[in-house]
Amino acid sequence: ATGLEAARLASGPAEIAVVLGAGVLGLAAGWSLKQAGWSVVICDPMPGRLPMILGLGLEPCSDWSRACSLVLEACGHASALAAAPQLLRPGGQMILAGLVTPGTELPFSGEAIVRGCWQVQGLHNYPPSRVHQAVEAAQKMGLGRFVQPPFALERIDDAMQAASTTIALRESINPRI
Repeated sequence: ATGLEAARLASGPAEIAVVLGAGVLGLAAGWSLKQAGWSVVICDPMPGRLPMILGLGLEPCSDWSRACSLVLEACGHASALAAAPQLLRPGGQMILAGLVTPGTELPFSGEAIVRGCWQVQGLHNYPPSRVHQAVEAAQKMGLGRFVQPPFALERIDDAMQAASTTIALRESINPRI
């Protein structure tokens, strides 16, 4: 639902959008932008996420350098925005949706925002009325094919290890198995 809400914030003509992060937030945002007519590129350093990106009909990249009209941060790492001053065209829009860690500092100055005439907007979550739409969108995207089976509660350490090393969108624990 947060990814869909982030995509709804995109303004201006649907041109090139660069989504930073191919987790569930980035994939949902990228898919939603594509449905709205944007040309979407998703940058993620984990090569194992390539099948998910391609499976949603999005363009993967490891290092994007062309100017774009929208940068959507969906990864939670401010360092991913380091190239934003060179990446975002004048008058472009930046949507920050993954940076929820307290004390996060952006890797560019206020001067870059002002001289670039950027629109910068943050988003945290979504209105409850969007949950039903998000469930429908997840079904259309087929996100279930990228979800791993749950771990039993006694394998919580394995789940934590898998979360740090695999490409799964989310790891889950089911105490009943």
